[in-house]
Parts: sequence; structure tokens; C-alpha cells
Amino acid sequence: MSVSMNDTVIQRLRESRLLDDEQWRELLRDNRLPGAEGALTWLKERNLLTDWQLSELLRGRRDFFLGKYRLLRLLGHGGMGEVYLAEHVTMHRRAAIKLISPRISRNPQAVEQFLTEARSIAALDHPNIVHAYNVDTFGDQYYLVMEYVEGESLQELVNAHGPLPIPEAADVIRQCAEGLSHVHERGILHCDIKPANLLINAQGVVKILDLGMARLIQGERAAGSQPQDGLLGSVDFMAPEMAMQSGSLDRRADIYSLGCTFFFALTGRAPFAEGTVVERILKHQMTPPP
Repeated sequence: MSVSMNDTVIQRLRESRLLDDEQWRELLRDNRLPGAEGALTWLKERNLLTDWQLSELLRGRRDFFLGKYRLLRLLGHGGMGEVYLAEHVTMHRRAAIKLISPRISRNPQAVEQFLTEARSIAALDHPNIVHAYNVDTFGDQYYLVMEYVEGESLQELVNAHGPLPIPEAADVIRQCAEGLSHVHERGILHCDIKPANLLINAQGVVKILDLGMARLIQGERAAGSQPQDGLLGSVDFMAPEMAMQSGSLDRRADIYSLGCTFFFALTGRAPFAEGTVVERILKHQMTPPP
């Protein structure tokens, strides 16, 4: 490894609890290279640690657990927080865990909204929606445990192979529409439908990701509760009323975003891909569809 290492790394490894007692004994018995470099090389060769865990250990990280889940690697991050691939330490079931950002966790009103919405999302049960299993806390941070689905997003698929044939694109959008119908029937808006949030697994099943942006549209919360900062959604696929911070959002906002996503699947670009953020927002509001 290119990074200089010493026994401090070994101490971090001990404190991390990534190895059980038997693995430690095996490491001490079989490792013939002195120091941290030899130990980490031995662990990497036997796939006892992931590349991400090794990298984080070298950066100084010691904590790789959220409750009963062991963090394996970072999957992504966004406005709500970071998403990790994790494994339940007892059941050995893999899951995607969204660790809510400290900024949100420190805001009691935002936490209450997150919990209310998470309960509603956890009640969803549809083959085209990534399931949410439970919400828990780690210190003063909340995290959401979700189904982990292996595959690639529509964004990645089109970027790598070009626009989809019409039948294939239509099938992707049909599956997404069926999942959205289930969401809308339960009084929820997704608010961020876009190619990056549609995951396609090896069997061709589409899964809608990132319901962490979702907003309830029933009861006292109807009406487009807005985030504390910035716009809701992604500019290139955003319905005009979302950019205007409208207080009367409904399912048509998601349908508009789905139409923009269909356009991307067929052409490889967003409907209004040129210009600054403000110019693109105005095009969605004022320019006829291409």
C-alpha cells in the first residue's frame, strides 16, 4: 500500500470491532509480514475487509457500526445524508442505510417530519418500490434501513449504452408509473423522480429509489411542505410548480418528472439541458416541450 502505516492503524482496527476473536487469532498466527501493512495486506487478500473499510481505517476512522449493522461501503450522498451498504451482524442480510445529516437531526421540526414520513414510506409494499424496513438512532443521528437492490440506474444505463429502444424505455416508465400509482394512492408524493432514482436490477425490474425526498399530501401536511433550504427535486426533471415553491403540489408533479425521465430514456438528454439553473427552470415553465 502506498500510505505509510504503523501500529496506530492496528489499534484502530482493534477498536473498530471489524474482526471477531477467531479472525484476530488467525491474523496473528498466519500473517508473516511485520506491522500494519502486512496485516492489512493479509486481510485484503482474504476479503475480511472491504476496500472502503481499509481506506477509512487509513484515514483514521474507528466506528463502522450503526446499531446491529456493519458498514461495508459508501453508496452515495445527498441533501438528506449519506447512504451506505451495510450487513446485519446476526442475520447477515444486506441493506442500504441512509444516515440522516446532523443538520436535520438537530432540528426538532425536521426530525418530526422525517419520522412521520418514514412511517408512511415503511407502509408501502410494491414490487417497483425499494422497501423501507425501520428507523433507528445512532447517537443523536437518525438512520433509515432500506432494501438493498443490486443493479444500475437508468442514468448509468443510458450514459453507458446510449438511449434505450422504444419498447425497453416504455417498459421502464410503465413499471415506474405503477410504483408511483401505489405511492400516490397512499397520499405521498415522491418529489424527485429522475433517471438516477430508477434502479434496474438484473431481471429488468425497476425499483424507485430515494423516497427520502417524499412529502405527504394528506391531512394537515398536505400541501407541499417545503425543505428548509433550496428547491425540492432536481432541476432538469422538476415540474414547474415545484420550482415556484407552490403550496399546492399534487401527483401531477411526479407525472411531469416521469415524462421528462421518459424523454431522457429515449434521447439520452434532459428536455431542457442547456443553460444556467435559472434558465432551465424558466424553460420548464415557459417553453413548449421539445
